[in-house]
Amino acid sequence: MYQSDNTEKLMLFAQMLNLAYVDGSSNKSELRVLFSFAEKLGISNKEFEKILRDPEDYPIVPLKSLGARMEAVYSFFSLIYSDAKLDANEYYLVKDYIKAIGFDRNTSLIITNRSIEYFENLKKGTKALGFDQFKTTVFVNKQNA
Repeated sequence: MYQSDNTEKLMLFAQMLNLAYVDGSSNKSELRVLFSFAEKLGISNKEFEKILRDPEDYPIVPLKSLGARMEAVYSFFSLIYSDAKLDANEYYLVKDYIKAIGFDRNTSLIITNRSIEYFENLKKGTKALGFDQFKTTVFVNKQNA
């Protein structure tokens, strides 16, 4: 999806930051969630400050094709679940991210919940089968559920 793992992490974090600041400000709770995401993604303090100073360098762009959106969701959850799971506060930011890349409100909720279920099952020992398995499990015949 992006040029490299680090670039992907920076873009993902910047998009999360942009979502948190969509109303023009962020409260302490949102900042705690952002710091948590930065830590999970391995974002340094220097990178965090740069993104905070220049968030317009990392705009959230709705993705036109369903395939691109599915890949973005998969990449997002793969990064988050590489060493952690979502807490309750992060859940809402994730759902908003999925909506921001082009899914409607109801579909973003369904996709968020199914993606969490998929990745939680992987953590329990289910063999990871990659993007195709994720796509089949989360999206196929379920887009309009």
